[in-house]
Amino acid sequence: MAEAAAFIAGFKWFASSPFLIDLLKKGYSYLGMDVAEKLRDLEKILIPQMEILIEAAEQSPHKDRLSGWLKSLEDAVYEAEDALDLHDYYLLKQKVKSNAGGMKVRLESLLPIKYLPNKFSIQLKNSLVKLEKTAAKAREFQPFFPGGSSNVRGSEAANKSGRRVIPISQLPDKVFGRDKQRDHIVDLLHETERLQPESEYYSVVAIVGLGGAGKTTLARYVYNYETEAEAKHFDITMWVQVSERLDVKKLTREMVESATGKGCDLTSHEQLQEKLKVSVRSKKFLLVLDDVWSEKEVAELQWEQLLAPLRVGNRGSKILMTTREKGVAKVLRSRNILDLKELEKNDFLSLFTYYAFGDVKIDDKLYEELEEIVRQNAPQLHSSPLAARMVGGRLRKRRDVDFWKRILSGDLLKDTRKSLLWSYQNLDAHLQRCFSYCSLFSKGQKFQRKKLIHLWVAEGFIKTVDESERIEDIGQDYFDELLSSSFFQPTEDDDLYTIHDLLHDLAGMVSKDRYLRVEGNLTKAVVPQEIRHLSLRIDTPSDLVEKISGIRSLKQLENLRKLQGLSVHINGLENVKEKGRPLWR
Repeated sequence: MAEAAAFIAGFKWFASSPFLIDLLKKGYSYLGMDVAEKLRDLEKILIPQMEILIEAAEQSPHKDRLSGWLKSLEDAVYEAEDALDLHDYYLLKQKVKSNAGGMKVRLESLLPIKYLPNKFSIQLKNSLVKLEKTAAKAREFQPFFPGGSSNVRGSEAANKSGRRVIPISQLPDKVFGRDKQRDHIVDLLHETERLQPESEYYSVVAIVGLGGAGKTTLARYVYNYETEAEAKHFDITMWVQVSERLDVKKLTREMVESATGKGCDLTSHEQLQEKLKVSVRSKKFLLVLDDVWSEKEVAELQWEQLLAPLRVGNRGSKILMTTREKGVAKVLRSRNILDLKELEKNDFLSLFTYYAFGDVKIDDKLYEELEEIVRQNAPQLHSSPLAARMVGGRLRKRRDVDFWKRILSGDLLKDTRKSLLWSYQNLDAHLQRCFSYCSLFSKGQKFQRKKLIHLWVAEGFIKTVDESERIEDIGQDYFDELLSSSFFQPTEDDDLYTIHDLLHDLAGMVSKDRYLRVEGNLTKAVVPQEIRHLSLRIDTPSDLVEKISGIRSLKQLENLRKLQGLSVHINGLENVKEKGRPLWR
């Protein structure tokens, strides 16, 4: 997937959603200007041209020409938003003072900004003029990107208003073509103890394959088989998602919680290890380590620390791991490595058809036509189950013969990453914005539906059209739409969800330069001053104050006039309490 195409796709919500127009309407009304007159050309001509331009650029070899202008447009939008925030802050401040200042101050706080201090008026007016001029530059790029992109995106019916969406039903997960592999892995897991060397406390089975090949699906298929069997082979089963960063303490906690089925409030690594020992002592366990990555220079030591408590389990205990790299499987001394091959053609066709047609009734003749299109073109998806889910799910929303032919016979879907980008491009603008926000999460991080919706609300991503609608209900619909389209995936825990690694990579690409996630040691991190959304997961809390204070667009928290969303989970701040006082006083 070309990074430039993903970068451009990340800006589409500016043109496709009412955000830009709403921003200008609010600003002009504060300045006491004729809103209708100011926005007539922008709303009727320029905004539609911008959307067509951006969509055409996504598939053009000249897409790099557009990147600089889009970045300038984004900066101008945020500058105008900051000016409006400053105005709102001033009005709120005046209203607070009005409790002691009488009617005169209360009336002043309700007046347009032209009656407020001149500096606010000038700053807001300048920012709106800059935004208008920057948006108008879209016309300069039209010769490079003639025509629209309806042949590519085909989303004429997209919901651009940000209104409430009613998601299609989420299909139950279904596994195709993996029964033989499941049975083979189960046989390896049930391998008798006498075949296990005396020196081994447990043995490791590894599933190795490309991203999106279905490793997690197969591991879950095996895991469910074991947990649902009437005659249990294992006393305890545990499932832990590892992902990029090998956090020993975090993973130990998750093993404890998975083994006990309860939350764990212990904070000490030693206490967590002891708790895990108690949970598995003298018991035969199955531990699934899903999506294992590794940093070679620290891997063996960290794995030793993580798995040490498991030595007290019974012989015959097993670890089943999934990974993209055979080298990682060897670090864990895996005795059995299964290379996950592509699905057979018929199995892949069944998988794609399942997600493309779903459970909605369809005319027999139309079904036959669409099925033939799939049969002829589905092999282009290179047998990637993830691509089949994503593309099939998007096609399910629009059962149109010409549209299916155009998409499945084109060259957009020749690799998994392009398929995922296309699926993102076909999301409505407000859903694109909500999904890209999730790049702030760590890879493999589990998140709660309710908390994520609250963050979207705090960021202003969710808008109501009907005053009778609850904004949280609209957020639920947004979430369900992303879930039914496979952008979110349920986990084994109730009300916890996650994002596939490849989709997480996509979220990072489309949100580049706006969202930044920093993990580990901050001394190695480069944090651009222009970043507007920052997620910090740090090993050394003492670095926190120094790093944040240099970010121009975030500022120190003591200087923020408007804080839209703040989620803080910090351990080990005792030694920096005084140094960090300005951040939370």
